[in-house]
Amino acid sequence: MAAFVLIPGALHGGRWYRPITEGLRAAGHEVHPVTPTGVSERGHVGAAGGIDLDTHVRDGVVGAAAGGGAATPSPPATTSSTRSPRSSSSSSSPRQVRNARLSVAVATLRNMSIDPAAYARLREIAGQLPQVPGIGKIEIADGEIVMMMSPVKRHELAVLRIARQLNAQLPTTHPDHIAYHGADLEDTGLGRLRNPDLMVFPEATLEGEQSAVLPHEVLLVVEVVSKSNPENDYRDKVHDYAAMGIPFYLIIDPRTGTGIVHSELGYTNREKFVFGDEIAVGPWTIDTGGLLTYA
Repeated sequence: MAAFVLIPGALHGGRWYRPITEGLRAAGHEVHPVTPTGVSERGHVGAAGGIDLDTHVRDGVVGAAAGGGAATPSPPATTSSTRSPRSSSSSSSPRQVRNARLSVAVATLRNMSIDPAAYARLREIAGQLPQVPGIGKIEIADGEIVMMMSPVKRHELAVLRIARQLNAQLPTTHPDHIAYHGADLEDTGLGRLRNPDLMVFPEATLEGEQSAVLPHEVLLVVEVVSKSNPENDYRDKVHDYAAMGIPFYLIIDPRTGTGIVHSELGYTNREKFVFGDEIAVGPWTIDTGGLLTYA
């Protein structure tokens, strides 16, 4: 059994996790959804000095230590992380569970790296998670298992149309490579498991025994921004993919009809565009005229 503390993103309460909570509990796991101060079913609850990001950071840390539910005041945390949705996991002894939750939450909020043994444990738990309706991807970052909702149709349409254009050009630019949607990308040294919307890598990689694609095999990563957690693509994954040494990172944002091409070492070169532009992504050309914004 694993224990999970579920911390929602902006304007959501713990009830938002009901399908996930029921699925995990049915599989025998301990689950504690947290509702931040002033949000959803706790919308009537105030905080001394007003409600701000620091309030919700404290809610997350205290909720992790207390086992979820209605968070209570605590000393402010030093920094914050605001991805959604997320889950933290630990062992099953009650006192160890609470201590481990607090340790994981504080470590994440301070952006501390994860040691290999802790990452291996998270990887094992992620592989054992049940198939919960509505969950599209499972990733690991900053010492947490991150569960994301299934994407909407226009998100998937953008992935399909970009992949089609890349696969038409790859036989010329990079024979035996494919633009593929669905594979995991793992860097154990960084403690990262990502599931990009699209990657370009050798087709022969899929013949291997490893469960995930390795960063040195990847030429390009494409992410289509979701409505719920855009900062994941614009901030966290920019850092991760640059650290992995992936040459090109393309962001497609159907919320605004814009995007960014990241290139050069550390992604020091960033070229912005709007839907309708024909853009250069390394040796490939992408016509963004067929991409649609979210309704």
